[in-house]
Amino acid sequence: PDDRQVRVIIEVRHLEARISLSDHPSTSVDWLELPSGAAPGASLVESLSTVEIESDTRIWVAGEAGAMQRIRRHLFEERFLPRAAATVRGYWKLRG
Repeated sequence: PDDRQVRVIIEVRHLEARISLSDHPSTSVDWLELPSGAAPGASLVESLSTVEIESDTRIWVAGEAGAMQRIRRHLFEERFLPRAAATVRGYWKLRG
């Protein structure tokens, strides 16, 4: 719905990888550049620690499996977010 606040945080290896996203009246988009040599998810995990999470916030996050483990720990164990308030999915795994 147009009256819902949506915040999108996307991590990319290079800012040139940004794509155009469809407009939504109440959406803000933050693009995070992953520092050279950093593990996938590093910028996203760091950014998430500064995000204010209201009691009615719903979170959907997906990415590299190791980063998603760190995000789950942060949300559920450090910030005590109810598990029903977030969907966190590891879609791929870094090899090597």
